[in-house]
Amino acid sequence: MKITMPLCPPKPKVLLMAADEKSKFVYHLTKKGIDLVPVLVEIGLWGSLYNPPGLDQPLIEQLQRDKAGTISRIQERLMAKLNEVQHASNEKE
Repeated sequence: MKITMPLCPPKPKVLLMAADEKSKFVYHLTKKGIDLVPVLVEIGLWGSLYNPPGLDQPLIEQLQRDKAGTISRIQERLMAKLNEVQHASNEKE
């Protein structure tokens, strides 16, 4: 299994389908989720050690050079995406 963590995901909403294809779960990007980025990065790095290839190699290299800065940039991009979605949602109301 390959795990990827794009610096800026294309959509703030993710639909997860259960194996039985009857249950669906929708994840909406939230501030709480963005706050978990450092934890998810650490889990991704740990997983990369035991389940290669794991995270994308360019992301691993960025994290090795500047982990705090890379995590910060990911969080900033996710917050910008969240703000876009919230702004668009407010305009529809």
